[in-house]
Amino acid sequence: MAAKTWTCRRSTNGKICRHVNPKRKQLCEKCGKRRPATKREAHFDALKLPYEAFVLVNGGSHDCGICGREPKHGRRNDRDHEHVGEGLVRGILCHVCNRLIGARMEYAARQAGMDLPTYLRAMADYIERAERWRGINLKEFL
Repeated sequence: MAAKTWTCRRSTNGKICRHVNPKRKQLCEKCGKRRPATKREAHFDALKLPYEAFVLVNGGSHDCGICGREPKHGRRNDRDHEHVGEGLVRGILCHVCNRLIGARMEYAARQAGMDLPTYLRAMADYIERAERWRGINLKEFL
């Protein structure tokens, strides 16, 4: 979760302010200087591309690339891009699928030493393996 504060690092007469300010404040409460602009991560560069580029990668469809859900209420589905790496454009996802496959899952895959598709296949194999035991009394095996 993002921090709810920012620390002023503005220098005046050789002294750095270092006052901790609430995130909602745009000016430092101590020195009055403007909050510095936040740096946009490189993977967000994909979002500079037009929506049509994401539709093209999604096979020309505006529907979710995973569950097939159509956009609702005249809104667009989310643009999906890689969060770990170069920001590869992946397509269009509904909000639910986009939140599910976001940065946390990509990070988990990298921590496991896998790319995201390999990680997802391993996850599916794990769930299928567990499903085979559904309804079986495990106490009989112990």
